[in-house]
Amino acid sequence: MASLRAGSLAIVGNGRMGRALTAALADAAGPFGRGFDGDGFDAVLLAVPDREIVAAASLIRPGRLVGHCAGAWGLDLLDPHEAFAVHPLMTVTSAGAEFAGAGAAVAGSTPRAEAFARGLAERLGMEAFTIADADRAAYHAAASIASNFLVTLEDAAEAVLRTAGADRRLLVPLVRAALEN
Repeated sequence: MASLRAGSLAIVGNGRMGRALTAALADAAGPFGRGFDGDGFDAVLLAVPDREIVAAASLIRPGRLVGHCAGAWGLDLLDPHEAFAVHPLMTVTSAGAEFAGAGAAVAGSTPRAEAFARGLAERLGMEAFTIADADRAAYHAAASIASNFLVTLEDAAEAVLRTAGADRRLLVPLVRAALEN
């Protein structure tokens, strides 16, 4: 993974993403909370809410690779660090996530940073693909539509079915077949 020593990745963020990444990456340390400066690590991945990325990045000591997991935002949030981004194209629940087989949008401010992001995605069993900063809003919108709208539509279908007096479980085979199609 881009010439970093083993065990030199720190994950910042105690939310669902931070916990899921820490669990999936056996040699990563964390998740660390607010105020972490990256001391002792070669790379720091910020798995924090989007609105906290700039503040968290400003606390990281210079000389480290610094990344975020935000799908909609570019690398400029991490200036002046050598920056990378890894956005798992996966919903993370309170139970965690199965990253293997999912896509991961990656980016890097340098070839080394991009190689690190790709290597991280591959360690998670994900298929890395590049999204330019200019295309990140469209990419994130597509991801939101695919995940959030599906849940909203299924909820609406269940509500309409209830008005007909039928049980929601009857929709399961239809939904599974539609997803496979």
